[in-house]
Amino acid sequence: MSMNQPECQEEADYYTQQQEEEPMTDTQREIKFRAWDKKGRFEMAIVQIIDWIDKYVITTESWNEDEETGEADCDANFDDIELMQFTGLLDKNGKEIYVGDVLREFRIKSAPMANNGIDRKFTVEHIRDLDFSPDQCTIIGNIYENPELKRTNL
Repeated sequence: MSMNQPECQEEADYYTQQQEEEPMTDTQREIKFRAWDKKGRFEMAIVQIIDWIDKYVITTESWNEDEETGEADCDANFDDIELMQFTGLLDKNGKEIYVGDVLREFRIKSAPMANNGIDRKFTVEHIRDLDFSPDQCTIIGNIYENPELKRTNL
């Protein structure tokens, strides 16, 4: 499926507008995804549309642009990407935390006789695996772009 860049953006803008017209309540979190391309055609990209039936996504990134026609690809099959779901949380720097992100948590213990504190590195493996304080964490990478982080400890 090839589209020119304006067509990709028009389709994405339509769905974004639909989402903005329906305000979320305090108990809802924004459901969104980003995609990492296994083939290296694009860097990490925000997913604008997911087609669960035909198993493809349309992303904010485009590649293979034809200089004559201006058409480019902005869709990717599920087999070619890793989807990372937004947790609804932000790290202490205000960055969105996604499943697959590697975080470093550092907290100084408040007890008078406590050791140095908590200093740990961990991967967010599941949307329900949220046993941490996001305001005490920083994102140091993710398991796809930085696989070495998954194997090392602080």
